Amino acid sequence: MIEKELELFNSQLRGKDKRLILTFDRLDNIVKPYLWDDIVSPLVKLCNKFPWESIFPKLFLRRDLYERLGNLTNKSSFKPKIIGLEWSKNEIYSYFLKIVFTYSPEEFTTYLREKLKPVLVNEVTKRLNKKGARNQLPLDTYLIQPVINAFFGESKQKKNGKNSSAYDDLYRNIQSADSTVNLRPFLDLIKYAIEEQEQQDFDRGYRKGAILGLAYCTSKHVRKQAVVNYLIDLWGEQGNELVKYFCQDLSNNRVHPQYKKAKLDEGLFEKLLQDIRQRHISDSTVSSTTINEFKQILIANKIITPYMVGNKNRYGYAYLYTNYFGV
Repeated sequence: MIEKELELFNSQLRGKDKRLILTFDRLDNIVKPYLWDDIVSPLVKLCNKFPWESIFPKLFLRRDLYERLGNLTNKSSFKPKIIGLEWSKNEIYSYFLKIVFTYSPEEFTTYLREKLKPVLVNEVTKRLNKKGARNQLPLDTYLIQPVINAFFGESKQKKNGKNSSAYDDLYRNIQSADSTVNLRPFLDLIKYAIEEQEQQDFDRGYRKGAILGLAYCTSKHVRKQAVVNYLIDLWGEQGNELVKYFCQDLSNNRVHPQYKKAKLDEGLFEKLLQDIRQRHISDSTVSSTTINEFKQILIANKIITPYMVGNKNRYGYAYLYTNYFGV
């Protein structure tokens, strides 16, 4: 019945030389996560092999729920058709600098002339004045990296003696387990770093001529505060109840100190999950979830990352959350 209607509608579009883009969004608000295998998986299959040439379906799916989807054969074949919506390194920096150039164009340009070579500042100005730029630099590292380094100042020398930069260190501090970044914790980190600099720089002097000292952006207190709102949003989504218990139990020291290590072997990690699961077993969502499903939820939400050492599994916490977890 539906197929016949779609075929008829497709014919009408083709006859008028028109195209229709059909979007599906916020499916987690319509279909409970535990029903996705039965309801959303068939929709994904249909969209992947859609037979009507004038109708183009587009699915917007939560990555964590897509990663947990079963009832799909050869899931890897879908990858060429998937567009990730996470921010890249230069995308998030370019967006941040757009805000700065929009609200303080003259002041910031003057500041950059004191910090960078004239030829580079002229190139930055030229790109910003280009038609359609809208105060945003293109995603070119040779432009963005020195401007970010000037804004946040010098980075501490690493323990191995190697030099780093604000461009690299700041990004490392906002990475999820799969090395992608989300906008909210980044903006919250900037907000709390500004507050800490205003309160403490008279005594500590970490700013050192930067606009916002990198030391304040990477402080333990700021990094812990920066993820709170994002995590509340994350565990408030349907199907992520276990994320809340996992994060809060670690943050509130309800787990044994042996679990507060940056890396855990598989046995120790599964003991941690068993401990948390048992503590909240009265919640029907918890009691109906297996340890392996618990593990996959954390991986899909980029809270932890699995990796191999030889032929053995290891698990690490995303660097973004280490201060919140007290790791």
